[in-house]
Amino acid sequence: LTLTDLDFTYNRNAEDSGVTLMMNVEGVRTWREPAPITVEQLAALGFDVSKSPGDKDAWRFYRRQRPRPAFLAIGLQGEPARLRVIDALGDAAALRARYPDRGKVAVVPAAVALIFDPPARQGPNAGLPPRIAGRVTQFPAAVNVPKPYSDGFRALAETKRAEGSDVPLYRITLTYGRSLEPWVSKVDFPAQPVSR
Repeated sequence: LTLTDLDFTYNRNAEDSGVTLMMNVEGVRTWREPAPITVEQLAALGFDVSKSPGDKDAWRFYRRQRPRPAFLAIGLQGEPARLRVIDALGDAAALRARYPDRGKVAVVPAAVALIFDPPARQGPNAGLPPRIAGRVTQFPAAVNVPKPYSDGFRALAETKRAEGSDVPLYRITLTYGRSLEPWVSKVDFPAQPVSR
């Protein structure tokens, strides 16, 4: 899976001997918007979704359900292409069978929680019906960059792409092994000025 600086957050730390990037996956690292995990996927993960969100006891019913282990398919989608959650299942092999192209989709372990959104009485969501959705509560977002690639990150003049620029600061190819943890197999720094 080849990603660019738009798919990561890099916070440089002069005291840190290593370089760690944090993956930016839409719907994962935000509390404002749940991941695109459907009610059907929640049921397949073992959540009891039998009670209508409009039921008067729905909040009590759904708040008792604990997060569950899951596997997420993540990949570049949309326009502009961004790293997004594509699918969720309880079985990594079944998810990989659905998305066999390892160059476009990664399968990663995660934890998913069921959230209940009661009807909003005021604000921009006033009048929307109650709903249940999935939220990713644990996700292996940290990617440790080994030497010699980490030296290139330390030499970057900037850690964020200039606004309006189409040239990535870096491209990283991630490979996922049997343990489904990412390792950096290639880094490219397209013609960028480096700090001196």
